[in-house]
Amino acid sequence: NMYRHDIGFSSTNAKKWQEELEILRNNNAKLTTALQESHANVEEWKRQLQFYRDECSRLRQLVSNHHSPNDGQISEAQELKNLLDKADERNREQEQKILQLESQIQRYMTQINTLEDRFASTEEDNQRLRNEISTIHRRTPSSTHGTMSRSPNRNVEQLTRLRDLFEMKTNDLNQTLAAKTQDLQRLCLQITQTITEF
Repeated sequence: NMYRHDIGFSSTNAKKWQEELEILRNNNAKLTTALQESHANVEEWKRQLQFYRDECSRLRQLVSNHHSPNDGQISEAQELKNLLDKADERNREQEQKILQLESQIQRYMTQINTLEDRFASTEEDNQRLRNEISTIHRRTPSSTHGTMSRSPNRNVEQLTRLRDLFEMKTNDLNQTLAAKTQDLQRLCLQITQTITEF
């Protein structure tokens, strides 16, 4: 009777672990979506930066083509040229920031893909655990004349081992996901700062 209670408890734990795994999968999907949005933002900023660069080149060309003997206009043209030089320098700095952000996004995407592989592996472990629990249920004597191929202690030990393995993997995934979430929040903050500097 105690043995049946342990198996029932293990089945309940297996369901709980499946729910936790589903939560982890949903969180992972949210992270992936956020990274994809960040990547799209970086691509948009690159287009904007190219527009600014082209506009600076066009204005610079206008200034260089403008010849006037008037000292006031020469001074204004030089001032405009200096402004364009500063804008070019700022654009180069922004381009470097964008390239760094893009590199970070690519690195996080790779890490997320690795995380998805680990989810798949954990799901396989979870399925094995469910199969093992099901097998132990079938081997549990349903009446006084039933037989068991294993001792109750061996079955409980195996369930405990499987439970511990799954809990360890779930905790590991939770910690990894929490770290990736913090990394993503930092990346989003950097992206926001880069936007405001445009």
